[in-house]
Amino acid sequence: MIFLICPIIAIMAVIVYDLVKWRGLDVETVLKSILWGLVSLVVALGIWLGVACLNPRVDVVSTETCEISALADNARYSNCVSGSVFLVQSRVNETLKYSYMYEVDGKGFGFNEVTASQCYINYSTDSPYVRIDHYDYTNGFLRWLFPNIYADEYIFHIPETAQVIDDFTIDFN
Repeated sequence: MIFLICPIIAIMAVIVYDLVKWRGLDVETVLKSILWGLVSLVVALGIWLGVACLNPRVDVVSTETCEISALADNARYSNCVSGSVFLVQSRVNETLKYSYMYEVDGKGFGFNEVTASQCYINYSTDSPYVRIDHYDYTNGFLRWLFPNIYADEYIFHIPETAQVIDDFTIDFN
């Protein structure tokens, strides 16, 4: 938005300078022109915000699914529970996060960390995967007009025997 406003202000300044200096117009006429320009800018901004109020509904606009890999199989920890580990829980600056590993075609493994407020964990009998829902305006014009400010939602589907741990290190050796 600012990248649109700054050139407009610069062009208006050049026009004002041109009108006062070279065309011999009086300052009152130039100031009235500037005032009407600002009024039209406010009206345009009002119309822009009015369009946003037409259909501001937010919903899932796209979904992607990714199989997640076990960080450890048949692991045993201090609580004496065994099972595969698909999610690691951590705190960064008092923010709870979940980390998971997924396979990238032909490149190896990728590692992603997601804030817990964006996550849901479902225990199921399916093979483990994460479904990522991307939220945005349902109105295509609003998606074009406004930037996306909505966070993605991560829904983890992991086996019932899986563990979510908070004391885990990965050793690739």
